[in-house]
Amino acid sequence: MNRLSTQKQAKRNLIMTVVMTLLMFVGIGYLIVVERYVSLLIFVPLLGMSFWMLRRLRAELREDRAENAEAIKRQAGER
Repeated sequence: MNRLSTQKQAKRNLIMTVVMTLLMFVGIGYLIVVERYVSLLIFVPLLGMSFWMLRRLRAELREDRAENAEAIKRQAGER
């Protein structure tokens, strides 16, 4: 049961990372149109970090799914 809550938390983290990435794209668009590249030096590293976090969270979610599949196979084998 604890594993399931971990997987739900991983999905929640994934969704939040996607939302934050989209917000960053909106922020960069605003800066390009209105501020004329003034603060892009702040947002570009943040965007890179966001993509890195998204990739890491997807890998964690993939690992959790594999572990859950193995646990289900073991439980099916025990019965």
